[in-house]
This record gives sequence, C-alpha cells and structure tokens, in this order.
Amino acid sequence: MTFFLFLVGFVSMLAQVVILRELNVAFYGVELIYILAIGAWLGSTAAGALIDGRRKPSLAGIRVLFLCLAWALPLDMLFLRGSRLIFSGVPGAYLSFPQQLVIMLLSVAPIGVPLGLLFQRAARLYIEKGRGLALAYAAESAGGLLGGLATTLSVRWDTQNFTLAVGCAIVCLLPAARVRPTRLLRSSAIILAPILVLAISLSGPIESMTTAWNHADLLSTRDTPYGRVIVTGSSAQIAVFENDALVFETQDREIEVFSHLPALQHTSPIRNVLVLGGTWGIAKELLKYKPERIDCVELNRGEVDVVMAQLPAEMRELTNDPRVSLKIADPRRFVLTPGAYDLVMIGMAEPLSGQANRFYTREFFSACASLMKPDGIVALRIRTGENLWTPAAKGLMESIYAALKAVFPEVLFLPGETTIVTGSFARLPMDPEILIGRWRRLTIQTLLISPQYIRYLYSNDRFFEMQDTLKSAHAPVNTDLRPICYQYTLMIWLSKFFPSLASKDASNWGVFSFRSPWVWLLLGAVVLLFGTLRKRARTRRVMLAGTAGFAGMVLESTVILYYQVKYGVLYQDIGLMLMSFMAGLAAGAWMVERAQRGTGGRMKSVRLWSGCLLVGFCALCAFVYWQLGSGRAAGLLETGSILACAGFVVAGIFVCACQHDPGDQSRWGPPLYAADLFGGCVAALFAGLYAIPSAGLPAATLCAGSSTLLALLLV
Repeated sequence: MTFFLFLVGFVSMLAQVVILRELNVAFYGVELIYILAIGAWLGSTAAGALIDGRRKPSLAGIRVLFLCLAWALPLDMLFLRGSRLIFSGVPGAYLSFPQQLVIMLLSVAPIGVPLGLLFQRAARLYIEKGRGLALAYAAESAGGLLGGLATTLSVRWDTQNFTLAVGCAIVCLLPAARVRPTRLLRSSAIILAPILVLAISLSGPIESMTTAWNHADLLSTRDTPYGRVIVTGSSAQIAVFENDALVFETQDREIEVFSHLPALQHTSPIRNVLVLGGTWGIAKELLKYKPERIDCVELNRGEVDVVMAQLPAEMRELTNDPRVSLKIADPRRFVLTPGAYDLVMIGMAEPLSGQANRFYTREFFSACASLMKPDGIVALRIRTGENLWTPAAKGLMESIYAALKAVFPEVLFLPGETTIVTGSFARLPMDPEILIGRWRRLTIQTLLISPQYIRYLYSNDRFFEMQDTLKSAHAPVNTDLRPICYQYTLMIWLSKFFPSLASKDASNWGVFSFRSPWVWLLLGAVVLLFGTLRKRARTRRVMLAGTAGFAGMVLESTVILYYQVKYGVLYQDIGLMLMSFMAGLAAGAWMVERAQRGTGGRMKSVRLWSGCLLVGFCALCAFVYWQLGSGRAAGLLETGSILACAGFVVAGIFVCACQHDPGDQSRWGPPLYAADLFGGCVAALFAGLYAIPSAGLPAATLCAGSSTLLALLLV
C-alpha cells in the first residue's frame, strides 16, 4: 500500500504542474487565474478526500481510479487547448469571467477529486494493516518529492508539456500492471497503453496541431521554463506570443514610440545602451542613433532560439552587428553588474504577475540608476487608456511614479495608448522643439515619429494634466516587499468583466494599524472562534490541521516570491524549492510519528510536541520577517532550508493533530487530510490575492506566524 500512496504524491505533483501550465496559456498568462487554479486544485483534492468516507475501500477501486486518471490527463490537455473554440471565443479576446471559471473547474476537478479520493482510500487500507495516518502522509509527501524532481528534470531536458502529461498518464497505468487486475481493468489498460505510447512518438505534430487551433498561421511553438512561446506569420509580418499573449510583432509601430521618445530626450550623443527585454524591435530602432554599443538582455533562452529562427533576415542580422551584444540572463540580476549607460530601456512585460512586477519596483529602479551616467535616462512603457484613467489605472501609474521619484529627481510621463515613462538625474526636456531639433540633426527615418507628432504629445491637455496629477499622487510606492502594482493590474484586468471594479481605490486595502478598532474587533473575533472550537475534540483536530496547512502555504508563498524578486524565476529553482518543502513534509511526518510512538502516544507528550512545533514555526516566521526587513537576499540553499523547515513543522503539526484524542484513524483521517488541503486552498487565495500584493511580504509573514500562535489555543 505504500507504493500506492507514494504514487498518489508523485502523480499529484506532476499533474498539478501540467494542468497549471496549460491554464496559464489558456488564459493569456494572467496570474489571477493561476492563483485561483491552485486554490481550486487544493479544494477539489480536499473534496475528493471527503467523498464516500464510510464505504470500505478496495484495491480494485484504487486501480480503477488510477486508470481514470490515465484517461483524464491527455483528454484534459486537449480540452484546455480547445476551450476557446468550445466556448466560441473570439481569437485574441478574453472569454467571459464565468466561462473562464467553468473551464478552470472542468479541467482541475477531474484530476484533483480522484487524487483526493485515492489518498483517502489508500490511507484507510494502510491504516487497516496496522500503520498510522502520519506514515501514510509521509509516503505521499515522499512521492511528491520525487514528482518535484521529475518536473525539475523535465525542464532541464526540454520536455514539452504534452509529453509530460502523457508520461504522467503512463505512470498511472502502473497499478494495473503491479497487482492482478480484473478483466475490464486489464482490457482498458491494454487499449490505452499503445495509444499513449503512440501519442508520445507523435508529440511534435500533436503539439503543432493543437496549438494551431488558436493560431491558424503557426510557424513554431515550444514550451520553455518561462512559458509557451508561439510564433505566427502572415504575409511579411511575424508575431511572437508568450503564454498566448502578444509580446512582439515585426510591423508594430509602438516600438518606434517607445524607442525614439526616450532617446530624443537625451541631449548628448548616445554611446552605450542597455535593453532589458524586447531586443529585436528596440535594438533595430536605436541603431539609428549610431551608438557604440547596445547590450541586449533576454530572460528566456528558449524564446530567443524559437524567435530567431523565424525573424526576417534584417532582424536576424542584428545579432551579427558588432555594436549589438545579446546576453541571456535575468535582467534583475544583470543590473547588479557594473556599467555606464546613457540609456536603459526596460522592455519587460507589464506588472501582471509577481514575476513581472519586480521590474517596476523602487529597488529595481535604484539598481538601474547605479548603471547610468549622470545624464543617463531610464525608460519604460505602460499600456493605458489614452483619454481616461480609471482609479485603478491611476493608482498603477502613481505607484510606479512614486517608485521612480524615490530614485530619480526628474520623472516624465508621456500619455497615449502606451504611456512612455522616463526618469533621470538630469533635467528632462519639456520643450518639444528640443526633441524636434535633435530628430532633424540626426536625419532619422521613421514612419510614425515626426515633428507634428512630438508637438502633439507635449502640447495636448492630457500631458499637463497628467504631470499635475502625478505630483499630488498618494498611492503607495511599488516595492519588492509590497508589490502594489500587481494588485492594480489585477483590478484593471478584472474590470474588463466587472466594470465597477475600475472605480475602486485599493491603495489602503493593505493598511494595518493597531489604532483601528476594526483590527482589534477582528482579532478578538478570531481568538473567540479558536477558543470556542477547542471545546470539541474532533473540531480541535480539524482546526489544528487546517491552521498548519494555512500557515505553511502563506509562508511558502512568501519565501518563494522573495527569492523570485532577488534572483529571478528559473523553473528548475522553483522545482528544487518545492522538493525542499516536500522533503520537509516527508521527514516531519516520519520523525514526529516515530517520536510519538516512542512515548506511547501519551497526551502530555502530544501536547508538548504540538506546542514546541507551533512555537518553532513562529520563530521561523520571525526569522523570515527579519530577513525581509533587512533586505538580505537568501540564496537557493538557504531558501530551500527554510522551506524544508516549514514543511517539517507543518507535517509535524499534522501528526500531532492525528494523535490528539486518539480514536479510529481510518474514520477521521480523511477529514484531517482535507482540512490540511483546505487550509492551503484558503492560504493560496488569501496570500495571492490580498496579503502579498496589498499588505506586502512582511505582513503576510506576520499572518502566518499569528495563525500558529492562535493555534496554541487548540493544544
């Protein structure tokens, strides 16, 4: 039975990665759906653990569930890739929000519910053989550890997502081969196995065919550690998509606006330029200023390889120009190296996620400033409404303005469909004739930029109104520890479906003050709730397991995001971090269970262990809080160690919850497991949607620590 529990953890980790990657593409890389999907995954697994808890489990039922997963995973992939066609979506447009939620649930539930049910049934059979729920939890966590290793290696080996899904489905056939199956089960496995093997051998054509469902003019597609890159071509135009969101097209005139307006603001000759993202179009335009050197930094090597093979010849030749140097590196880390640039162009994606937001914070702008010459200029772009800023859009702009203003004395916003933002230590020209004079002296050939266009930008009413609005800005500064821009962009995205949200001001949602009576009222209500629930043994156990899951997920999210901010997102690093957390879970469950067994399960010992683990988790939260406040970067080894410790404590608390008021573990074990998952579900939504973007990373850490302190009332 240990094999089945191990396999549940392994398949759960692999399937989660596969489905979340596909959802990320299906919904244009918007992280809100990604966060909701993690919550739905944990919630559906918890629901599966609670299904039919009184029915006696059997090995045949477990094998049937694994076989159902083997069928469901490839079909789920095809469903997600064809979901826009099924729901009659317009190419390039969002489906309605209810439709997106339906697609998310229809893709997550058929995988999550069987996995929860599998753990419940396998754990109950495991317990009936004289083992404990804690060891079942440890076996599943060990499987998750190996699943994390498999996902890490799949990235290093450049395994495509469809191939990984089919491989996971083949793994689900193993139970049918290991134990004598029924005739029906054997027949189903015999039919499915060659289909899956054929699907792996034809994975390339299948990838192209299913991607072409949404991209008729497909030239190339590839899964990379940062997302799916798709290149399409029509006539002479090449378009590049990352997670199905358009990031670059060869005939886009917006590149002209972004490239030339900052360059023309620089009054002395431009000699050295740094381009962070958006290499091809920006470098092509900036070469017209005859610089000595352009350093282009791209984050995604896989994207560079795919795109370079499809670009027009004149753009491919850019990399052969001795003045252009292409580097594959994380821009956030590259700006920490020495340099002296006249112009720093930030062409990264807008702050729609925690990954992208780190390129729009005060700390990042400060790092850019250290690379610039005294009269250097940093430039970025934000897509906005040309004539009207909603409160959410206004808050986004104000938070970026505040972050820039904290570093540069001069900050200028040029309004339009794409607002161009520049910052400098030198005075930025407000007179359009200065830019026009330089444009004429250099005899630059452009299709959109002209004297009339420049005069229009600097003389319309919106230009002066915007400068006055930003000078009186009151939105919080966008920082690494409080990524408020991320929240504003999520509100702007949601306002596409719920227009009333565009008028909401979220700048003070994360304000926490002990002077507020509402704060004390909320704290009192929570303390009263915990104190009341501790009177019933069953509820006390469930609450303790749920609190452990909640606190562990909040701290895990905080630590991983902080590492992401400091070092960038490399998927293999994320895989190693998840492995560290799963290793902590497995070790914690096994070691605490053995320690409890050595004491004979006496309640005094159980309560002592519970209290020590809860206090230890608070100490770990205090250490992370200190680390965040000091701004000290934690390397991969230190971050992995923190996550392993967090996993150890979470699993240890779960084991103690199993030992509190002992009884029939096969009966009340599934509710405990479901409570642990449901706590993680609530934490994923709470931390991802509110605590981290609005209140900040330190506040989220305090929430994790406070919840474990309150859990002492349950011991």
